[in-house]
Amino acid sequence: MNYDKCPNCGKSLKGFLSADLLLQSKVAFINKYLNENKEAYCTSCSSPLLYKIADNFRKQKGDIENRLKQIIHIIPVMTSPAPVKWDYEVI
Repeated sequence: MNYDKCPNCGKSLKGFLSADLLLQSKVAFINKYLNENKEAYCTSCSSPLLYKIADNFRKQKGDIENRLKQIIHIIPVMTSPAPVKWDYEVI
């Protein structure tokens, strides 16, 4: 892929105030989590997209933490003494 402009936002990829294209792995990551099918993103247009993905992950994490706080008292915890001559290695 040899572009003069970003295929997503049209920003120039040549010159003093230019942007750089992202690695294909980052493009695939953005496309996957935003259900997009873009060829490439530049450093300029990818920042808001990555912040959007990060915010979504934070929201999901918060939802999971809240759900766990609601059900943690339901999870049984059992303990038992260690078996006689139990040989173990601390990790």
